[in-house]
Amino acid sequence: MKALKTVYQHLDNDGNVFYIGSGSNTRPLNKSSRTKKWREKSKDGYSIKIIDKLPEREAKDLERKLIQEIGLENLVNKSHVWNAEEKELFTNKYNTKTTITIPMEMFNTIQKLADEKMLKWNPMARILLRDHLDFLEAQKVKK
Repeated sequence: MKALKTVYQHLDNDGNVFYIGSGSNTRPLNKSSRTKKWREKSKDGYSIKIIDKLPEREAKDLERKLIQEIGLENLVNKSHVWNAEEKELFTNKYNTKTTITIPMEMFNTIQKLADEKMLKWNPMARILLRDHLDFLEAQKVKK
């Protein structure tokens, strides 16, 4: 049986959640590998709230749900947690180091749309890239 992952929150001294994460049992306590924003927010102290211990996939799903509920803009997390489907869009089934290159024209279009809609770049990029990658996958099947 695989080890369970801990889903947790870090709260500031006023009780406001500023970070949501998941990881090993010791990860909530670990201060290493944290962002500059996290270190700044936690410098005056913080508390830890353990939400649940779940299998990895369920833990990531819960972490993602909690981030969406609070809103990434209200947290110091770098980005939303990708679910398995989103992650697969950006990884090759046989080589997880394979990256996807985007034509410059597509990159500019995505950025312009994100700016017009005043959306954060990451979620908008993922939506458009999903459509693009679905199209590329369909083209492979046709060959």
